[in-house]
Amino acid sequence: MLISNIVSLIIFLGVYMYIYKNYSTLIFVFFYLFFGYLSMVVSVFYLDFGGKYSFELSKTSVQSNSLVILTLFYLSTIFLFLFWYRLRVAQFKQYSSLNLERRIFYLKPKFILLFLYASVIYILILHLHLFYSGLPLLLGYGKGEIWLYSKFKFLQPISNQASTVLLVLGFLYAYIRKYKKDNIAYTKYLFYFKIILVFFICYIILMGYKFGGPLLFIFSFFISHLVFLSFENKFRFRDLAKYIIFFSLFFVSVVWYVYTHSTFNI
Repeated sequence: MLISNIVSLIIFLGVYMYIYKNYSTLIFVFFYLFFGYLSMVVSVFYLDFGGKYSFELSKTSVQSNSLVILTLFYLSTIFLFLFWYRLRVAQFKQYSSLNLERRIFYLKPKFILLFLYASVIYILILHLHLFYSGLPLLLGYGKGEIWLYSKFKFLQPISNQASTVLLVLGFLYAYIRKYKKDNIAYTKYLFYFKIILVFFICYIILMGYKFGGPLLFIFSFFISHLVFLSFENKFRFRDLAKYIIFFSLFFVSVVWYVYTHSTFNI
């Protein structure tokens, strides 16, 4: 039983290494999907030992080979996806070679400043609602539970678009880093992008999300920057490692707090 699980894990990691070596751009563009698969495989591998308590399920696991079935399912979806990608690789490479500055649009500093202002107003509204209704993290609630007692429930669909706002912010940030790094009219805004990102991360943590939510926010912001690097073959593992280290160090205490103070499914 243990051997089959170890073999399944090794095969799964081997496929990931193959994709990273041959299709690194895919890892960045679909990082959240690939990371979700990997985290689930590692989690199931641990639970399959048996006698391990799952906070999400509120149950103790038993020994099994469920990882084998899960690995087969995940790898089948990944191979189908790679098959589709190989059929479209020519179009994908053509798109990646586009010069965004010349062929698509030219982003004026005023437009970027306007979106920064709009983002600040957006996240301030969400924070004000959070503090007025009560902080889920301090009240022992888990993700999404705030909408059970929220004073302004109509804000829920607006709050659900936070990762979309961060995706646009991240693209503008990457655009400045790539095309306008020597133009002070643009680069003076880079610091404000990072400050706004911190406010977004604080928001999702206070909402009671222990892992997936903060990771999604960081991923949404930095994905454009990583994709630009990969398109130019300038990506180095340490570029990704520094974001992983930042994420890990920042959220260890948060994960511990949520696990020890919340009785909800997080």
